[in-house]
Amino acid sequence: YYSVERSNDAIHFQTIGAIDGNGTTDQTHHYFFTDEHPHSGYNYYRLRQTDYDNHFTYSPIEAVKLSNDAEGYQLNIWPNPIHNTINFQVLLPDYKNQIAEIRIYDEAGLLQGLEKLDENEISGNHSTMAVHDLITGNYFVQLLLDGYVVASEKIMVQ
Repeated sequence: YYSVERSNDAIHFQTIGAIDGNGTTDQTHHYFFTDEHPHSGYNYYRLRQTDYDNHFTYSPIEAVKLSNDAEGYQLNIWPNPIHNTINFQVLLPDYKNQIAEIRIYDEAGLLQGLEKLDENEISGNHSTMAVHDLITGNYFVQLLLDGYVVASEKIMVQ
């Protein structure tokens, strides 16, 4: 399993959550975790991977700076619950040829969908994304700009 650890000084870490792993495998798996109570300013994160024999290793430390830069970014999704297609509207007020994409994660944190957005889709126009291959359940939809999450929504697929 993985323990998610956070620090505000990159020295003293505390566990803020855990994610079950998929065991020993040669396949790539994607996981998702949301820090519900991040500190303002810099947050430092690392993963502690614990094996079945309780041996553990740490990932490299990653720094995330929280600011109001994401203010004004919008991801609107409808209807919710969703059946076969997500209708969405994206507004990125300071867009300057960055890479914008939508990612869909299941409750286990596994990546279930990815769509790169073009300029037409990020200017407030109505767009759609097929999700007919998703099974019934709850999902997290993230809007990323150059790899950073700027907005997210929880959806239910029926």
